[in-house]
Amino acid sequence: MLFALAGCGGALKVPGGGQAGSGGGSITTGQGGAGIGTGAGATGVAGGPLQCPRAPATNDAECHPEDTGLWSAGFAVPALGGECTPGRTCEIPVGLNNDCARALGLQTFVCCAAIIPDVTADSLAPLHSGWVPGWTIEACPQPTAGQDPACALPLAATCPTDGLTCSYQSAFGAGADAGCLQCGGTHDYTIRCCGGAWTLAAICPADAGMD
Repeated sequence: MLFALAGCGGALKVPGGGQAGSGGGSITTGQGGAGIGTGAGATGVAGGPLQCPRAPATNDAECHPEDTGLWSAGFAVPALGGECTPGRTCEIPVGLNNDCARALGLQTFVCCAAIIPDVTADSLAPLHSGWVPGWTIEACPQPTAGQDPACALPLAATCPTDGLTCSYQSAFGAGADAGCLQCGGTHDYTIRCCGGAWTLAAICPADAGMD
């Protein structure tokens, strides 16, 4: 699914210097993004053909297939091809939606050992690796100091105590030296233990309606 622009980090590059036109066809690829089409018929400033932003051939193989999609700027990108290596960087196309006309260019993303999704319909654990905007692992989710050891990432498959709350911060754009597009600063996440499972729920169901 696609989300509205919320700020992102890393160097932003716009190939071709012009605004891309709409491409042909798209495929949804997961949290925060959608695959790009062929870009057929798109035009640049000079009127010549221009496709959606394309990832550079120098991207590591671990960047595929994520770098073949057009992802919503300002959100984490799941590692679709399997677990990625923490600290590895990729240039990934980003935009306001999956229309080439709303593409923003290439954004630098860094692999994190675990990313926290913005939405989930079920238990969070196990968390998987993925990409966040930035150059260094300082952009990745980090548990707030002084919490229960169970809050350490990656989370265990089950949680020990109902009601246990864990907080994390992710500094999107960390390590960016230029071209950081509307960096959102620190992103805060709260995960709660409910019925032995980690969730993003504001309260556990058993607590609903209780003062």
